[in-house]
Amino acid sequence: MNKIDKSNVIKAIKKEIAKQYKLSYRPTECTCDVNCSEVTIEADNDWNTLEEQLKRKGIDHIDWYENIWKQLENPGRKVLKDTAFKRRKRFFFKKCAISGWSKHDPEEWWGEVDEGEQLVLIRDYNNKHDSNAVAVAFAGDYEGDPENFDFEYIIGYVPKSDNELIAQLMDQGLHNTFIAELTTKKMDVSMKRCLRMTIYVLSDDELEDVEALSCNTFAVKVNKDDFKDISNELGNLGFVEFQWGGFPISLRDLPQKDDEVIFLCPTGRKTRLYRMKVMARGEYEAAKFLDFEPDDLILDDDTTIFVLTNIQGPLSCKNKDLEFLDFQQIPAGEPEGRLSSDLKEHFIHLFDSE
Repeated sequence: MNKIDKSNVIKAIKKEIAKQYKLSYRPTECTCDVNCSEVTIEADNDWNTLEEQLKRKGIDHIDWYENIWKQLENPGRKVLKDTAFKRRKRFFFKKCAISGWSKHDPEEWWGEVDEGEQLVLIRDYNNKHDSNAVAVAFAGDYEGDPENFDFEYIIGYVPKSDNELIAQLMDQGLHNTFIAELTTKKMDVSMKRCLRMTIYVLSDDELEDVEALSCNTFAVKVNKDDFKDISNELGNLGFVEFQWGGFPISLRDLPQKDDEVIFLCPTGRKTRLYRMKVMARGEYEAAKFLDFEPDDLILDDDTTIFVLTNIQGPLSCKNKDLEFLDFQQIPAGEPEGRLSSDLKEHFIHLFDSE
């Protein structure tokens, strides 16, 4: 990848991050030529500005960005394709509509597909209307070779407003980096059909079964005062201590070490959230973070001490963005009862898209 290509990809990455996280970004034009030795310092200043805004939002890393950058720095290491992608790590990239699907014979496939259908993204270099065109097709219709693919089988395109970075990365050889899933298939109140998808960045690292199964996610509602106390403790200590439980605690479905807990604080039309991780459960593990010996910790009867640290947040979202919880009872006070994998993924998408 020459310096101009690299500069353009970096600019597209910054634009995408600014768009997804609602940051202020005014790109600096690159003045280098193909043979220049380095990308201009203005590009670094642009990134520093974005990093400062991300830190103010409590965001210290972006999974899809870090994975894409690793692949760009190791172009010879290819991401595996075919259906084995289900056993590989994937990181949420974005949700968007499938553009132009009504022009691609929906009467032939609408009744045969459901939400959850696996999709693939294919670079369309011969598109006369969009130089960044990225087509969408069902995974079963694509054999992994974009040059020999029959575009009669596509069902639509990534919208123009969302395809620039995907196209540029594919142009650098990252054709198998993106996968997608049909996540909305419905008719609205005016009987118009709607198709939306979720796009993921596929890692070249395998997802081990123990990693897939060991981390559970819980959720709990807290009031405004408790949410404020949580924020203060995170700011002062970097972690928060809780006492949860009840007799017999062995029968309570409470978080274990390394599990995640979503804290929700309803505030009228909006809800504030934290996504946190359990660093310690029990007196002996908690004592490593607290200024007490295990035997000196004072606990309420039949409770266990938990120490949590922040992963993402605080996040403020509209209540309509939490419609996926309409049929889920979130407990108040204690996070008892693990969430389904579907709800867990919804929360991850919510945090990563803000």
